[in-house]
Amino acid sequence: PTILVVHLFGFSLLPFFPMGEVFLTIYLFIFLYLAVRSISTVLVKRNLHLHFQNSIRIKLIPRISLFHWDVIIETKDDFLFGVFAKGSLTIDHSLVKKIAFPDLVSESKKHPLVSDFLSSTQYAYPFVLKRKNGYLVYWKDLRFRTNKFFPILTIIAVSSDHKMNEGFIGTLYSLKQYKQVIKQLKNTAS
Repeated sequence: PTILVVHLFGFSLLPFFPMGEVFLTIYLFIFLYLAVRSISTVLVKRNLHLHFQNSIRIKLIPRISLFHWDVIIETKDDFLFGVFAKGSLTIDHSLVKKIAFPDLVSESKKHPLVSDFLSSTQYAYPFVLKRKNGYLVYWKDLRFRTNKFFPILTIIAVSSDHKMNEGFIGTLYSLKQYKQVIKQLKNTAS
């Protein structure tokens, strides 16, 4: 958003100043902005690695504010989600790495929607919901979250005999959309 706003500001200045000067100034600002972002990211990651020495990996996702990040810390046993701001980390919640029905999850990776989804993120994590006539296998992208809700996901309907049925891949912005997708998957699985 910052880079987009700076460009829009630059375009608004074109009637009043020469194009070369405007965009030289804008791109110098963008270069400095990205340099500050990059350096601060390295420093924050180094700080977090000192405190979470058992972490497998740490992902920083920039927020609009210059020195604020959403953080994902992956350990052997869980994922920690939080916000790093003003030199301190606040953990919002954690997700235990315990996969129910591991064979079903492994088999779901062969579904075209899941393989496409997994090729687009290193932070996908599976969840399985058992239903009376089968299962729903969820793969959620942990990078994008609103509180404890992960809107970018793929869902595969699996029958009780482990036959992969229809699925959904995309973004769900509301509980209403989520319920519609689940209802549609239940109808196609029947």
